[in-house]
Amino acid sequence: MTVKERLIKFINYKNISIRSFESSIGVSHSYVSNIRVSIQPDKLISISKQYPDLNTSWLMTGEGEMLKIKNENIDNKLTINDRLEKYLDYKNIPPEEFRSLMDLSDNNIDALESKFPDFNINWLFTGRGEMLNKGDNSQSKKEFNYNNISNVEHFKNKNGNKIMITDDGRYYITVPLVEFSVYAGKINEYQEAIMSKSFEKEETFPADHFPKGNYLAFKVSGYSMDDGKLEDTPDGALVLGRELNKSHWKDGFYESTYGWIIISTKGMMFKDIVGFDKEECTITLHSRNQSPEFSDFTLKLDEVFQIFKVVKRTF
Repeated sequence: MTVKERLIKFINYKNISIRSFESSIGVSHSYVSNIRVSIQPDKLISISKQYPDLNTSWLMTGEGEMLKIKNENIDNKLTINDRLEKYLDYKNIPPEEFRSLMDLSDNNIDALESKFPDFNINWLFTGRGEMLNKGDNSQSKKEFNYNNISNVEHFKNKNGNKIMITDDGRYYITVPLVEFSVYAGKINEYQEAIMSKSFEKEETFPADHFPKGNYLAFKVSGYSMDDGKLEDTPDGALVLGRELNKSHWKDGFYESTYGWIIISTKGMMFKDIVGFDKEECTITLHSRNQSPEFSDFTLKLDEVFQIFKVVKRTF
């Protein structure tokens, strides 16, 4: 059977119409009939949320049984607003204070993650997992063994990043690794590698939710972002960067917990962005190391190719 045939079999098992099924997952009424080869990851997540008894591995591959032996730990009883109120009650934050800090109508996940790092964003939007993150977004490879990951489903997002979703709702992303020591002064070679997708190495990171953006891993070189503080990054660390689309540059740059990777005509840099001149189209870059040789400087945005926000690190 094809993916579409297996999905129709499950719909028939639930004794509902295809139209009702499509409405329940928020897609158009021609969605099922238009399925050709596979199901998009975001649609699969919606299906899994609405029908937790469905074995999505069986749906995608035909292996195993149609129904799960036991349901995943998904909090379907609460709406997103309910879950947000639950978190604010836990933090003892009045709603009006939260609104002054953050405007969810802007869908600004970056700001939400930055201001509330203990808040599990995946739980907020899907109900999967627990309300609080179990630890910092900095992770030691000695404490995390990717070989222990089992019972996973594999996808790619629209940018080609490899995504793994485990049976218990955990996400992992595998991305090309860009080494500063190789490409920092060779931007043309970096751009060629981007176009040809010819990076030799990859790195895998745990993710807090389904990663929809464009991600790259970087192995940083140097001490400019290390002043010995908890959120500073040492030489040789691996960081995961999420690209900020150029269309958003005009809006300025939110404070980043770990900093930004900037790819420009002047090289590859790991800095904080502490200033933005909209009229002159320049950004001011800052190093966390207080040593005199790491002074602030400005960079014209027309000299910049890409900007990545560092969202995770491994040491």
